[in-house]
Amino acid sequence: MVEYPTMWRKYERLLICLIIVVYIVLAAAMARVRAPDADEGSFGNAAVVFGTKHILAMPMRNRVWLPGLDSHLYVTAPLYFVGLSLWFKLFGAAIVTMRYFSVFWGVVGLIAWYFIVNALTKNRGVALLSMALIALNYDYINLTSERYDPMVAALNAAGMAVYIVLRERNFPVAVFISNVLVAAAFVTHPYGLFGFAGLALLCLSLDRQKLSVKVLALAATPYVLALAGWGTYIAQEPRLFWTQFHGNASGRLSHLFSPWTAFVAEIHDRYIVLFGGWRPGVPVYMKIKTLILITIFVSICGCLLSAEIRRVRGHRIILSLTGLWFLMLMLLEGTKLYNYLLLIWPIYFVIVAIWLESLIRKGGWLRYASIVGICLLVIFAITSIGYRARLNSYQNAFLPALRYLQENVKGNDLVVGSGSFGFGLDFEKHVLDDHQLGYSVGEVPEYIVIDKQYSDQINASRRPKPDLYRYVQNMLSSRYQIVFSDHSGPDFYRIYRKVN
Repeated sequence: MVEYPTMWRKYERLLICLIIVVYIVLAAAMARVRAPDADEGSFGNAAVVFGTKHILAMPMRNRVWLPGLDSHLYVTAPLYFVGLSLWFKLFGAAIVTMRYFSVFWGVVGLIAWYFIVNALTKNRGVALLSMALIALNYDYINLTSERYDPMVAALNAAGMAVYIVLRERNFPVAVFISNVLVAAAFVTHPYGLFGFAGLALLCLSLDRQKLSVKVLALAATPYVLALAGWGTYIAQEPRLFWTQFHGNASGRLSHLFSPWTAFVAEIHDRYIVLFGGWRPGVPVYMKIKTLILITIFVSICGCLLSAEIRRVRGHRIILSLTGLWFLMLMLLEGTKLYNYLLLIWPIYFVIVAIWLESLIRKGGWLRYASIVGICLLVIFAITSIGYRARLNSYQNAFLPALRYLQENVKGNDLVVGSGSFGFGLDFEKHVLDDHQLGYSVGEVPEYIVIDKQYSDQINASRRPKPDLYRYVQNMLSSRYQIVFSDHSGPDFYRIYRKVN
């Protein structure tokens, strides 16, 4: 075990609590100021329906996305919606409380990674530094303040943490509980596969001699029970399940058998364009994140080239797990969405922590350069969240648009716009989330709300779907007039009303 300063040992629990508190403050601030995402309306709709009608359904989007959503929800696994509905029962159904649910899972993931790193490296200094770099990272905070991704990532990490911590005390209990948590991740989203792969790697690296038929049966039991429960629900409408699940998963495996194409797309699309911000409409300062990518790359190379680091078995396991997860994300997530970076993002900063801690121990200018680098990473996170808080797109742009609609929508008026407006209006009575503006379903709404996401989707249809693009432009220019407009930074809301 590597020794670290006595002060750290004395105040370790205090430091852990301080890191968690700072993370919660920053993540809660982000949750209160970011503009709503279209998925939040859809997911919130499903949770509200489950809590009130006790069925899994997403009726708001049934007419324009996939068939059958008004009666069955098969687009993904169900546990997130069930958990969110219980959260709504406790704290109320609202966008901000929904985001706090994600922040809660961000805390779970943060604690799990501390235990993983501490158990593997036997170095509490690296564990604390890893925890701090993850918690005070802008993108971890950003990615754990919405959607279901934090729940999946946290359950995956918690499963691995439980296994590593309990394996020497009670191996069968470690196997069972860890796989219960990863099975829960599976029925939250199929990317529970990352946790399963992580557990398999840990077991083969640390305890392959303990494997037996009995142990494998114990490990398989939670998956059998979880998938049996989900399978029972699927059996109600198996054809509808295939239609919805396959429709939502379209494009995920598009690069599975083209590894070079997948690699180029992964680096360019997910890391440079989406993460690094090298695309139109992104504030210039966000391109600073390219330096974070360089830091991660240099840290990985530094760890691989350092004989001292490679000698530690825990370090080798962490590096192997990073490579495995990178390949899985590259080959199994063909959409290259930024959100799914959360599945692998924390372990990158574990490697950064291992590398920087080794430089700090070398002393001299390397120590001071490493400390300065750590401070710059934290400063970037805090200033970025401060910038988002100053813009406060939720308070300064979204809520005024919502209040206008609440004051003017009457009777059976239909509003086409982001599903997030369902929280303040009525998910099923007034809101239709359809960026085609009724093109495919023949709806003529009373109000249309164009925000940044809608605008981007409409513009993206210009070449592949010129008829749709012309329909939307003609509809907005000839049949509707702007009655409300507001913006905050890059986020904006324009409300159109039908001309009678």
